[in-house]
Amino acid sequence: LATTLAVSPDQYQFEDLTLESAALMARGKGSFEPETQNLIAELNADIAAQQDGIYGQLFANGTGQIEVRLVRDGQKLAAERLIVGSGNLNAELAAELTADGLGAKGNVGFAKLSAFDPRLEGQAKFDLEASGALNDPQVKLQLASQGVRLEGEPLEDLSGTIEGGLVKGIKLALNATYRQSPVELQAEYIQDEDGRKLLRDVKAYVPGGRAEGALVIANDGLLEGSFTLDVADLKELAPLLLQEGLAGNLNGKLVLDASD
Repeated sequence: LATTLAVSPDQYQFEDLTLESAALMARGKGSFEPETQNLIAELNADIAAQQDGIYGQLFANGTGQIEVRLVRDGQKLAAERLIVGSGNLNAELAAELTADGLGAKGNVGFAKLSAFDPRLEGQAKFDLEASGALNDPQVKLQLASQGVRLEGEPLEDLSGTIEGGLVKGIKLALNATYRQSPVELQAEYIQDEDGRKLLRDVKAYVPGGRAEGALVIANDGLLEGSFTLDVADLKELAPLLLQEGLAGNLNGKLVLDASD
């Protein structure tokens, strides 16, 4: 760690900040005002390539580049710029936190899904927006894809949305076409006044089967709920789950009963 520091009565300013290790090379600059607590900081970092683990998956076994600009100005704390670049993960985000709540906007993309699992192919991108009070932020996440395949089979027109807030509910919808059959997933997540988390109106329609139900997650983590299952052909469903060796059918009701 090395830097050039200039000190005056109302400001600390640092230039040529360098942080170097076997896995990271970072450079930065910025300033801090003791009286106002205002802060500006800029950082550029290179993350060394790793051949395994989560970093290897995120950066496709290559290097990752990160660029950040942080600002604190009065009651506002903002990440004015957060950029990530690599052979797989690529992102561009901006966010701020004020007395009125939070705001965020940006996108996150994965250019090489096979970095997570060789049975996957294609690309996926998420556009993100969030705003509102900290205890009930409103979020909107949109999924788009290109050339997605599961074990060589196309998963066409893969798209989805996650939209809403904790109080009135966050709705999830996912749609695609697999082997000329529709794939649909719907659900709603809501946090109750007593702290319980509800996953309700869950509906999944996939080639060879369907499932419907709801789930309650208590404050102590115990689960309660039920799902109706009707899967005529597990073998047809297996590629969607990236599983091998499934066969037969599955019909009935799965019941989860919370107990101490």
